[in-house]
Amino acid sequence: MFKKNDILELDIQALNSDMQGIARHEGKVVFLPFSLPGEIIRAKIVKVHKNYAYAKPLEILQKSPDRQEPPCDIFYKCGGCTCQHMKYETTLIQKRLTVKDTLSKIAGADMPVADCIGANSPLNYRNKTSMPLALENGKPVAGFFYPRSHRVVPVENCPVARKPTMQVMKGVLSWMEEYNIPPYDENTHTGLVRHIVIRVNLKGECMTTLVTRDNNIPHKDELIKRLTQENPYIVSIVNSVQKKRTNTILGESFTVLHGENHIKEELLGLNFRISPLSFFQINTKQAEKLYLAAMELAGDLKDKKVLDLYCGAGTIALTFAKRCKEVRGIEIVPEAIDDAKINALDNNINNASFYLGKVEDILPQFVRENYKPDIIVLDPPRKGAELSAIEAIAKLKADKIIYISCHVASQARDIARLTALGYAPIKSVPVDMFSYTSGIENIVLLEKA
Repeated sequence: MFKKNDILELDIQALNSDMQGIARHEGKVVFLPFSLPGEIIRAKIVKVHKNYAYAKPLEILQKSPDRQEPPCDIFYKCGGCTCQHMKYETTLIQKRLTVKDTLSKIAGADMPVADCIGANSPLNYRNKTSMPLALENGKPVAGFFYPRSHRVVPVENCPVARKPTMQVMKGVLSWMEEYNIPPYDENTHTGLVRHIVIRVNLKGECMTTLVTRDNNIPHKDELIKRLTQENPYIVSIVNSVQKKRTNTILGESFTVLHGENHIKEELLGLNFRISPLSFFQINTKQAEKLYLAAMELAGDLKDKKVLDLYCGAGTIALTFAKRCKEVRGIEIVPEAIDDAKINALDNNINNASFYLGKVEDILPQFVRENYKPDIIVLDPPRKGAELSAIEAIAKLKADKIIYISCHVASQARDIARLTALGYAPIKSVPVDMFSYTSGIENIVLLEKA
């Protein structure tokens, strides 16, 4: 039986949901990153468990025709992307297989899964980039975490981020270096700057959020001057204080240091105001394809009542509102609800209303009011919906449910719950919102059985 540090030749048979290669050796499954089906890889075993092991590649002995040169020079170090080593079309095929397999295994759902809707370009798509900081050789650096760690890989250029992102990040770092402002150290809970969060809209306008351990920012006027002089497209600089020892990036509030308290983005002909704490899809162009696919699954929307759960800044609700009789949205983040209401006014939409609170708290109220939506759309966080929310959704007895998720496993769990409560899964449509990563956004249509 093989052990840690053994060198093996592994025949890659498939990929798992994290885009790691799967091989079998001496009765064990071996997971190998940066490998492709059909390849033979000389690899070193790094960890052994009872039924499976992990390895790292040393040499490609037989190369797949689907392999490509990664567009990022630190791809093999950075944990941000997982599949730049494969051709983009191959990632779409693999992601569809992941969706189909996950829905089948967890939800027991044997529904048609459409081809994955790909991007016109898989690069320069991220409209929001969050970068942790660290100290390296006495200088502050920003980037992304090494895989399965909290060690920062310094980044000079990220090919999946929108263009001004890296320039703004370098401006913050030069300010920190000049004025000796320390990055945050999560081990000692010391230092000041925890993350740099940069949003960039399709016009190239930029919102910069400096996430700090406290609100005492020395030389902040110099920071504002430096960023705005170097980057005339900056429309907003804000500070979010995160005092907790947590992996949650943003604090619960923010303070405007310069400019607006929001950034605007256009999506399907509508203008959306986005605050630093509001959720907005990471890939604007793919979000348009996502919402169009969701509306196509919904069918004829004329004279229909739509309920949008976990509505964020109202992007789904307001795109549906243009086509349906009325729409209601529910969201727990106050700033997002404020944005949604302003977005409705800015776009002259008067058939949308928004409710602040937990979905599982507000839906029972709707049931008591005998409110019956024709279509429910939900796009919950990665963990999925609470069981109480799923039960409340079923009690509304909508004809159709459109479930959108960036985490197919939790989505599949909730689909199984909805199936037990009288809904039948009809079709799945995956959309590649996160190009060159293992992530996939998936839409599932369910109908009242």
